[in-house]
Amino acid sequence: MVICASIFSILAWAFPVDAAKPLKGIFILLDPGHGGSDSGAVGPTGLKESTANLRVARYLGMLLKADGAKVKMTRETDRFVSLKERVEIADNESPDLFVSVHHNASVRKTAANRAEIYFNALEQGIPLKIADSMAAGLTPKKGDLKTEIIPGGFFVLRNNQCPAVLTEGSYISIKSVERGLKSSRGLTTEAQKFRMAIRKVFEHPPVRVEVFSKRPAVVTTAFPRFIFAANKTISRVQVRLQPNRDFEFSFAHLPILGESYLLYNNKPLPTGSYTFSMLFYGIDGTVSRLVKLPVQVKLPIKNSVLLPVAPYIATGMDGDFPLTLVLQDANGRLNPRSLSFNAKWGNKTFRGMTNSEGKAAIVLPLTGKEEGPQTVEVEGESEVEGGVEGGEGPMSEGGAAFRETIAKCTIELTFRVFGKRVFLILMKIRLNRGFDKLAFLSYPKLGPTSIRNCFQQG
Repeated sequence: MVICASIFSILAWAFPVDAAKPLKGIFILLDPGHGGSDSGAVGPTGLKESTANLRVARYLGMLLKADGAKVKMTRETDRFVSLKERVEIADNESPDLFVSVHHNASVRKTAANRAEIYFNALEQGIPLKIADSMAAGLTPKKGDLKTEIIPGGFFVLRNNQCPAVLTEGSYISIKSVERGLKSSRGLTTEAQKFRMAIRKVFEHPPVRVEVFSKRPAVVTTAFPRFIFAANKTISRVQVRLQPNRDFEFSFAHLPILGESYLLYNNKPLPTGSYTFSMLFYGIDGTVSRLVKLPVQVKLPIKNSVLLPVAPYIATGMDGDFPLTLVLQDANGRLNPRSLSFNAKWGNKTFRGMTNSEGKAAIVLPLTGKEEGPQTVEVEGESEVEGGVEGGEGPMSEGGAAFRETIAKCTIELTFRVFGKRVFLILMKIRLNRGFDKLAFLSYPKLGPTSIRNCFQQG
């Protein structure tokens, strides 16, 4: 019922475009750069960049409001606003577009004038469309250079959760440009170009999407699935995974629920914490803002193994005998989960925790009196799969936990004599760091220290 209500609210976003108010329903946050004690660049005759930025932003705000847009500004007077505060305002307001208005400067007196539009390189949806549109509208005058579109790492771009661009409309350090920025005509001309660029991108309502999931989404399957709803027909979904993995995502329309879709991956995801960064494209060429979904994949423990330091134990050995517990998933791959476990050996129980790589060392304290095969069983907490695809997440109600045997190892006791001395034969040691090493260990001089040192070498 909740999902259906949300879907209907999504469909309500598909408002008709009013020719007289082409930006009706669009929320734009304008950010006049600098201000107060931070004047920014200063022109040849003393015009402060902070003043020019505020004037352009005011004109632009009036023009956008005339087009029906909802407009707010990070500052409306000559006051200082920190970069952090500007981003916090954007996060709290959640606009459709954040435009930071600036003007550039150069120490070279012969520098040519040009405009520059910066966008966050990690979000190539609405910001890149806006940058392209602004660059097309800011046609250079005679003697000016072509407008540049530049991926930027400015604080207000890289830390912004909403689509954001930063404009450098011209070089205030050039006397003729400064003169223009002192006049109403020059200010309104720049603002008008930004206005028309924004109108072009939002000619059609943007794609608005809601992904139905908890944040973070916790799943116990290598193939998580998510339902999302949009305000228009979706033609393409672009998904970027962090950390980067070899993956493929597809989506399918769910016709019984209007413009609702199922998003799923075609390649299994191993255990780990991910961020899904998604862009949704409409059939009319529009695009959504970047949607980020944190996902925790916690695959059930299956087919885990215990790797002894040697395939057998010499009879009468007195000292520590190490084993390595390696967690695996149902596909036999390393399952990098931190898991508490109990290792049972005879009447002894050892408690431990696997590291972030899904591995742990277990040491058997041999007394030399052991007889027959030595069996070690490891019990760990497993999850009972429940709901669609199993486990916690958007498609299920979560799983219960119980303890079960996740690994078992039996090591034979042997006795080998070479001449007058007893040796452990050349054996293969598998260490936690994932590589093999050969060691030649002698007995009876072998004790806890020498075994431990050998195990930890490399």
